[in-house]
Amino acid sequence: DLANFQEMKSFAQFGSDLDRTTLSILKHGEVLMRVLRQNQYEPNQLDRQVYDLFAAKTKKLDDLELKEVKPFLNNSYKHLKVTNPDIFEEILKTKDLSEENANRLTALINEEIQIYKK
Repeated sequence: DLANFQEMKSFAQFGSDLDRTTLSILKHGEVLMRVLRQNQYEPNQLDRQVYDLFAAKTKKLDDLELKEVKPFLNNSYKHLKVTNPDIFEEILKTKDLSEENANRLTALINEEIQIYKK
């Protein structure tokens, strides 16, 4: 996705009218870049990294404003870690995201986004 974003970003510099698909790729790439940024000397735990990347990869964050991406991820991660600790414990234990937990996270992220937008 990032390679596609970089290619489209270079292409977009030369064109003024971009189609919907190109705009979508550019937006998704910008979201991925925001998600990948971490504070210096403060790397996120594995479960947080998995959560952030999963939310971004599934394009759940693309409807948010770019400035809302990090605050949303911070708030939703803290909330879900309290309400659904088993998901994050399993990620830390197995170093994997099971299909069942991926489905659960998808539903939970959808709920979190609906709450956040209100």
